[in-house]
Amino acid sequence: ADASAIIVGPTAGLITTEAGDSALFTVVLQNQPSSNVVIPLVSSRPGEGTPSLASLTFTSADWDTPQDVWVRGVDDFRVDGPQAYTLQVQPAVSSDPHYSGRDGADVDLSNTDNDVAGITVAPTAGLITTELGGTATFSVQLTSQPDADVTIPVSSGTLAEGTVAPTSLTFTTANWNVPQTVTVTGADDFVVDGDQAYNVVTGAAISTDALYTAMNPADVSVTNTDNDVVGVSLTPAAGLVTGETGATATFAVDLTSQPSADVRFVLSSRNTGEATLSPASLTFTTANW
Repeated sequence: ADASAIIVGPTAGLITTEAGDSALFTVVLQNQPSSNVVIPLVSSRPGEGTPSLASLTFTSADWDTPQDVWVRGVDDFRVDGPQAYTLQVQPAVSSDPHYSGRDGADVDLSNTDNDVAGITVAPTAGLITTELGGTATFSVQLTSQPDADVTIPVSSGTLAEGTVAPTSLTFTTANWNVPQTVTVTGADDFVVDGDQAYNVVTGAAISTDALYTAMNPADVSVTNTDNDVVGVSLTPAAGLVTGETGATATFAVDLTSQPSADVRFVLSSRNTGEATLSPASLTFTTANW
């Protein structure tokens, strides 16, 4: 009976990784059994590592041939550092009384963490909106599973050039790795100012998770394309009829873009013998342009 041992080796110092790297140990019997010996294998923490086989079976023919057990690291998506766990070599099941219930040594392992807390914003540059209301989008997601909700405020750095929706993003332990989309919509300022650069500000994260609280993701650079043109609009520009009995006709004048200062036009008739104009001048301001 003393010779009916289950030999396991090595039993310590094994390393797996969350990237899926495996570690190897072997199991063999010390003595020939009189019937099959089944040895169950169980991980103490399946979320850190799992064995390649649920059990090993030794017969009276192969009892002295070591069997390999590969233990594969499992990725838990959390920033938790290296985690210790045990591959339990559980009591054997056999009709051989010398091996029935015989317990081999357990194997101590450590699973190396590969997760890093972070906030991914993509893209962070090259977005184009237009003053006609054209939109652009970018996405945000976390790089690791948080321990608590993470809320990220989102705002336009220049509301006169563009607005954002939504104005905040919340990531949970369930949706942390699902990209959330932010839509940026161009605003029309009516001024001939050319294409204008502005930023969408992704603010510092709000969370009770110590790794994510106050983490400040990258802002997003956007350009709003101008659609304004300097000009004067006459409505109508032709076809007016007056009469020598004093009948009148009218037309309207307005600017096609907002000026930065007052704009004054002097009006006159090219033939005062046929018609006169009233008023004699028009002044447009930044308010009534």
